[in-house]
This record gives sequence, structure tokens and C-alpha cells, in this order.
Amino acid sequence: MGLTNNNPDIYGPFVTGTTEKEAVISWMSNEQETFRLEYTKEPLSGSWHRQNSTVVGDGIYRVLLSDLTPATTYHYRIGTPHKISPGYQFRTFGDDEFTFIIYGDTRAQRPFFTQMERHRLVAERIASEPDLLFVIHTGDFINDHEADTDGWNEFFHVAEPYLSGTTLIPTIGNHDGPPGRFRDIFGIPEWYSVDAGGVHLIVLDSNDWAWPVMDEQTEWLRSELTGPATWRIISFHHPPHTSDRRHPGGNLAIRNQWGQLFDSHGVDMVVSAHVHAYERYIINNTQYIVIGTGGAPTYSLTEEKEDGHITSLEHTLGYLRIAVTEETMTAAFVPVARISPDNKDILEIYPEGTTFEMFTLSQESKAVEAPSGGWIAVAALLTAICIFVRTNRSEKR
Repeated sequence: MGLTNNNPDIYGPFVTGTTEKEAVISWMSNEQETFRLEYTKEPLSGSWHRQNSTVVGDGIYRVLLSDLTPATTYHYRIGTPHKISPGYQFRTFGDDEFTFIIYGDTRAQRPFFTQMERHRLVAERIASEPDLLFVIHTGDFINDHEADTDGWNEFFHVAEPYLSGTTLIPTIGNHDGPPGRFRDIFGIPEWYSVDAGGVHLIVLDSNDWAWPVMDEQTEWLRSELTGPATWRIISFHHPPHTSDRRHPGGNLAIRNQWGQLFDSHGVDMVVSAHVHAYERYIINNTQYIVIGTGGAPTYSLTEEKEDGHITSLEHTLGYLRIAVTEETMTAAFVPVARISPDNKDILEIYPEGTTFEMFTLSQESKAVEAPSGGWIAVAALLTAICIFVRTNRSEKR
């Protein structure tokens, strides 16, 4: 955040671990200060609860809030003995209807551009979306060679416009440095689950360092998929299906490890990044979506697409917005900027309200048993509404 003489010198703050009754608020600072957190449901009342922070790592401060009220907006601020931050807010889970965002691959590519130059465009547009309950980041927050405090500080500074008003649900990517640093910063393990209304969200670790414990992670995934849920969404970094030139066909090891579980347990959506483009596939009734469009250098896609491909968009920054009800889940990919194929220039900033595609999943269509016959037959039964609204410069791939 921008600093004044009255603001403590911090990066963030950011909220993770939100449930109906708890939330974890963290921030980073280079200052050796005694920080406290103040929070309230009624900021105009002048009555604030106060809680001292705990130092949990190198320059990382954290507060666990508990005994909160479900489906309630809380306001908070961070102070030292002499300074106080502006006000921030988040909402506890418990609403049946809500909106959230998915995006990833926000890393810079120095010396060509920084997060301030590319990721900022997406972060500010996300911040303009009203009433977001949470944001899922699909991994690669930073470059691995910047996995020190400065690299993370850049991310939190750029993402502050939306972090100041919602919960962050992070997924670890291959560029995010050692897993231990990820755990220290976010206060969560590499794989975990979140329940928000009828959505059961499972976050996994698909990176190379996870393979020694992959059997353990897979058994945990199996147990998570057996519980009741209206919607099941999975997030991990490496896409099982993609037409990227660098990763043709997708990550086959991950597909072989988890694909059958997704099929047998009726997973609604699998979201990934790693490929810096937007892609959507339907495989055995599951939406597989690649959303590596947060600001990293964009990738070119192949003309040839594997079975199940629905649409894709390259050389574009943007995010996926999803509105959830008890009966439907409606998604829209929102393009923010068009990038030159050589990644040197920003060619166009799309106006607010621009949508590349929209699609809706319904509980009614999930109740219909899909016959064999490939993705075309499945798509016909889904009654998923697919509306493609393009600017003159957007192109279906």
C-alpha cells in the first residue's frame, strides 16, 4: 500500500483461512515493530476489538480471528504504537450465493517488465468487481529467483487493491520458491480444502517436489471428494489438458494420477495455470480451465486441439469471474489487456464490461447421466449456456 507518515510500513495485508467463524490476517514488514490488529463489524460505532500479532517468519506477522459471525462483513486495520493503517475488510463464509475470481501466473519477467506494469492491470480490474467473497490464485505469484522478501513484497503491493477487500485462496506454483516459504507466508499447507456455501474447493500441489508424497496427497484427495457438496472445484498449478506449444496435450502425469478420481466423483471444475493463456476443455463432464493470464509473459497455442477443447484465447491478460447460486454456477472470462505476441507491448486495454465467453453449469443438468460418446455428447446434455461475446480484436482459437 502507499505509505504516509501515519501508515505502518507493511506489505499486504491479506486474509487466508477464512471459514464461517475464523479468518487469518497476515502482512509483511521490514520494520521491527509491535503490531496489533483492530477489527469490528460496525466501523462507525468506534468500538474495535484489539489483538496483538505473532511473528511467524522472517518479516511475516499474523493474527488468527475466531468466534466470528457467519456471512458477516468485518472491517479491520493494522497499527503500531504510533501509526494506524487505512481500513480493510473481508466477509466470513456462510452465504449461499456469492461471486469469486480465479486467475494466476502473476509473476514479472525482468528485465522486460515488472508486476507493476502487467499484473497491476489485472489486479486493479479485479478490485473493481463488487462484493467478491474470495480470489483463487492458481500459482506462480512470483519468479523463483525472486523468492525472497522483495519478490513477495512486489506481489502484495500490486495486489493490494483487491486484497484489501476479500479473502485470498493461494495455490503453490513451480516459481513460488521452496514450499516452506509458501507455508510461512500464507499460513496454510500446500494442499488443503475450503468450504464456502455449497462450494467445496480443494487446492492441490502438482509440483515436482510433491511427488515423494503424492500417494499421501492422492488418498487425502479421495477422502475430500467423498463428502457432500453442491459444487466441487479443484485448483492446482499444472494443467492436465492444454494446447500450449511448450506443454502439448497437458501434464500427463497429473492427468493419470488424478483424472479418474475427478471422473468418478463428479468434479465440476478443475482450474490451473502454468500455461500463460486462457483455455477451456470439457472432459467427462468436468470443465478443465487454464487461467494463466495474470501478467506473466503470454504463450502461443497450437492450432491443433485435443478432444474436449471448447475455446481458448492467447496473448491476453484477464481473469475468470464465477457467480454461484444453489442451482447454477455462471462463469465469465474477463479480458483486461491484449499483449503483442513477442510480449514487448501492451496493444490494447479492454473497457470494463468486456467478456470473452460466458458459460453456466446447472444442478439440473448434473442429474442427467451422460452416455459414452466423447465430449460432444456430454456437452449436449450439460445444457451449459455458452455465450461468446468478443471485441473486434478477440479471436476464438
